[in-house]
Amino acid sequence: MTDDPDARRVATLVLDVLYRGVESFDEQALRSILRPDSFVLSPTADGMHTSADLVVADIRRWSDAVAGRNATLRLRTDSSLAGTSASGRGVWVFDQVVAEAMQNGTVTCSMPIRLTALLVRDEDWRIAAAYWSVPFETQEDQDVVKHAGALDPGRLLDESIAPDAVPLVDALEAALAQPRLIPDLYSTRDDHVTIGSVVEEVFRGSAGHAAWEEFVQYVTSFARRGPMRAALVAPDIGWLAANIDIGKPPTPYRFFYIWIREVTGWRIVVSHDAVSRDPLDTDVSGR
Repeated sequence: MTDDPDARRVATLVLDVLYRGVESFDEQALRSILRPDSFVLSPTADGMHTSADLVVADIRRWSDAVAGRNATLRLRTDSSLAGTSASGRGVWVFDQVVAEAMQNGTVTCSMPIRLTALLVRDEDWRIAAAYWSVPFETQEDQDVVKHAGALDPGRLLDESIAPDAVPLVDALEAALAQPRLIPDLYSTRDDHVTIGSVVEEVFRGSAGHAAWEEFVQYVTSFARRGPMRAALVAPDIGWLAANIDIGKPPTPYRFFYIWIREVTGWRIVVSHDAVSRDPLDTDVSGR
């Protein structure tokens, strides 16, 4: 699967600063690649952060938790996909990362992490919005937790919909009411990616559209839970976050979308959904 080499270069530069800053908790480095109003979702049910200050505070909390276990953190990127909006002002990226806890140079535990991010060019490239999640190893593993009543719904989002992002919200609302419309929201360009809550659920290019076409044949219950947040970072690219309950009985998913304006209208180029999890409660396989 191909992507934009210029987008890949930008994404690599910004996310390398992010990963090294997280590993060592370098607050100055982290603030250098976060917009002051950056919005970030993290894996836990209460993981919603609406400013650089809150994002940095959350990273400090994770850093302290790792240090409290007499370990250091190492982040390794297994794969990356990136793309650029037509205006060149926005870049999206999807990284599959392995987080490893290290003691005396030895890996003591590890887990997969998914990161999607929307970068915007101000004076420099910075993260405008992002989501990092921890997938379940299999659907069966997720279902066991669901049936035990242990899937904690993500906290309700604080509503914030920019006026120019209303078309994104309206399109999603219409599709949730008529799920057969959902697949056509999804771009089929090569640098599209759809990410689900299970390790194997990564669909690139037109496979994302195809996966949703199949899914809505069998699942027809989609309900937004609480408010949404949405904003454009340039006239041709924006993001949207929503809690969506899917199926009966419902599974409480949190969705992060990146939208681009194509010739035929607004389309989703990144769709990242996951269920709430606490990374500190997972074992070495991420379960």
